Amino acid sequence: MSQTSLSPFLASSSGDSQFITFDLGGGTYALGISYVREVLDLSPVTRLPSSPPYLLGMIDIRGEAIPLIDLRKKFSIPHADRTSEWRIMVLEIPTENEVKTVGTLADRVHEVIELPESELSPPPDLGSTWKSIFVDAVAHRNNQLIMLLQVNGIFFEDQHRSLPIDGLQDR
Repeated sequence: MSQTSLSPFLASSSGDSQFITFDLGGGTYALGISYVREVLDLSPVTRLPSSPPYLLGMIDIRGEAIPLIDLRKKFSIPHADRTSEWRIMVLEIPTENEVKTVGTLADRVHEVIELPESELSPPPDLGSTWKSIFVDAVAHRNNQLIMLLQVNGIFFEDQHRSLPIDGLQDR
């Protein structure tokens, strides 16, 4: 598979990339490790009035207010009760002019893995019934599918207009 068929963040100069893997609603997902600032235990959330359902509110991380996004709601995954394994992944997402900092929930964070491009395939094309703007690629590893998430597809409607996290935390 050529590197141009997948998003540029998937390929490093060696042809391999590092991803952090995590569970969400029974599935395994991955994010490019370069987006992940840190992984934390759950912390109290301050709700924001009139916010979209996937924006849980703000969390305080060492004096920094960070918006917390619930990917379950964003992906239409059914609600689950929180467990002791739930974590917050703090992401730093570059935009045209700045880096946005956002937290997202995970049912469980696994590990950082290397995924050579040979293990990746494009997301399935299911026509208009499912849009793959959230999934960049699918990895096949140990008889398991890992969905590599498209950060810009999740957090930005297009390259110029961001979702409601815009303006909440600029770095």
